[in-house]
Amino acid sequence: MKRNAILLIMLIQVVSLLSCRNKTTTSTSADTAAITTLIVPANDSVSNLISGCYTMISGLSKKDTSFIRLMIDGSAAKGEMITSIYQKDKRQGSFTGTIKDSILNGTWTFVQEGINDSLPLVFRVNGTTLEQKKFSYDRETGRAFIADTASFGSIFNKVNCD
Repeated sequence: MKRNAILLIMLIQVVSLLSCRNKTTTSTSADTAAITTLIVPANDSVSNLISGCYTMISGLSKKDTSFIRLMIDGSAAKGEMITSIYQKDKRQGSFTGTIKDSILNGTWTFVQEGINDSLPLVFRVNGTTLEQKKFSYDRETGRAFIADTASFGSIFNKVNCD
């Protein structure tokens, strides 16, 4: 119980720290029944609609959390991502990529247990959510990857960054 409280406090502190960073004024992921496709032209107003903070709570006990701060500038995407799986070490780092026709493709470079690593990321922008493509696991290499047939399954909901 005490460990859960400590983990919750740590997560709140990380989110608070991320939200307190300097905000830039430049323009800056469960299946659903109906999906509205958002075509992303390279203009500031749409970039501002997509840019922002997104969270996901998942896992059987709803104790796994993920946070994304996304900044879009035309077709360029960058941001920060933190994933905290209950009773496991978190992954925290930055990502860069591109967005075209509501699909964000990028690479997440993160630190976990003091080790630097990276993973590909694919998100679909759907209104006020980001839908992340699911990872597969290669037993031979021990690495996660995104298969060509991967579906979008993890839903991140847009939240206020403040």
